[in-house]
Amino acid sequence: MLVIVDELAELTHAGDKADEQRSIRLRRVLSLGRACEVAVIAATQRPSADVVPTYLRSLFATGVGFRLRSVEDAKMALPGITADDPGPHRLPAGDAHRGRCFLQVEDELEPREARISWCEPSYARGLAKANAHLRPALDLEAFAPPADGATATSYTRAASDDDAVLLGLLEAGEQTHQALADAAGVSVDACRKRLERLAERGLVTHAKGSNVWALAS
Repeated sequence: MLVIVDELAELTHAGDKADEQRSIRLRRVLSLGRACEVAVIAATQRPSADVVPTYLRSLFATGVGFRLRSVEDAKMALPGITADDPGPHRLPAGDAHRGRCFLQVEDELEPREARISWCEPSYARGLAKANAHLRPALDLEAFAPPADGATATSYTRAASDDDAVLLGLLEAGEQTHQALADAAGVSVDACRKRLERLAERGLVTHAKGSNVWALAS
């Protein structure tokens, strides 16, 4: 299942009292949807902190930034960008540069430049038809989100495989993210990012400035 939000601000910053409720529902789709093959694409012309709150931004596995006016806007889509780096805030205007963007995939430290090609809708439909046999089955009946107050073990059903591995390792007790990275077979930076995401969800914890992590009580 593919969910496309054409203008994210209409959900998260529409100016009415339902903003927070819609944001929470979108967060649940992002955080729990991976387990039942739900992908979310959210687009916005104004990538500011009020439109893309931190708790949403950290859940997107991939960020794409087309030409943007400021480095602050670029950081909303691509956390690895700095003011001195090449990025969406430095892309030139004009038809000759249409489709140019910067892409940052989960676990990559730095964004990389890319270019998106235009294709006619009929061509896109042909691609979808030709690759229909690769589409995963959507098994909603087998998916059950974790209940409030659930343990880390029950959460693994709704977590990505990598997050589930880290939670499983922490079942044995406190560990440094270096030790967790070695045990999980991922880079230290990738491990740290995953742990920070889990901390935002209240599943793991660590003392400020410490590299030792533990399951949240």
